[in-house]
Amino acid sequence: SVLPDRAYLMFTMAALWWYIRSESMSLPRWVLGVIAGLLCGAAYSCHNLGLTLIGALCLVELIRNRVSPYLAAMSLTFLAILLVDSQFAKSAGDYFKMFRFSLSAVVNNVVSYAHALSYVFFGLHKAIQAFLTGTTVLLALKGICDTRKSPAIAINAYILVCFALLVTWPAASGDRYILSIVPLALILAFQAAQSLSAAGKLWRYGFAAAFALALLTEGNWYRDKP
Repeated sequence: SVLPDRAYLMFTMAALWWYIRSESMSLPRWVLGVIAGLLCGAAYSCHNLGLTLIGALCLVELIRNRVSPYLAAMSLTFLAILLVDSQFAKSAGDYFKMFRFSLSAVVNNVVSYAHALSYVFFGLHKAIQAFLTGTTVLLALKGICDTRKSPAIAINAYILVCFALLVTWPAASGDRYILSIVPLALILAFQAAQSLSAAGKLWRYGFAAAFALALLTEGNWYRDKP
């Protein structure tokens, strides 16, 4: 079932959105941090990849604001959920005991996940799939560079931390595990495409149509995957 993966994706997107939006909210920082911790905890309860989410947000907050009430509240709230969750489910520590770094596994995983990304453009000719996938990756990398000085850097941190874990894991964890990165990469790629719209509205609308197609075909990916 992909239900836990969809729930994880929902809570991950919500946590990242909340972190970015909380920069402009007037609530006490510790309250904002508690809510962020709850969202990260909900994501972790769906999938152990949630550890990369809380890790990325803590890293970004530490770099941007050092030790803050937001960071303390978010961390402590997540830790409380982690302790409660460990009483009812297999802990992440049990999985990490299986971790063994292997360069050959990294290469195989990169190839596997690169192939999985092409499923976003499912149903198109393979050459078109390859072109759109490559273009998306390049635009997403530009988007990462463009947002490195804004609160949206949280998206960058999550993508990099999560992808680093996935590609260094002893074996490819399946296409489903990359799903939490794909929508975020599409968002960054679309923002980068907008910033390159010096050629006028036609360029912008062309990319908008391309990524609308990508989102529709991603729905097919969810539906067709076991």
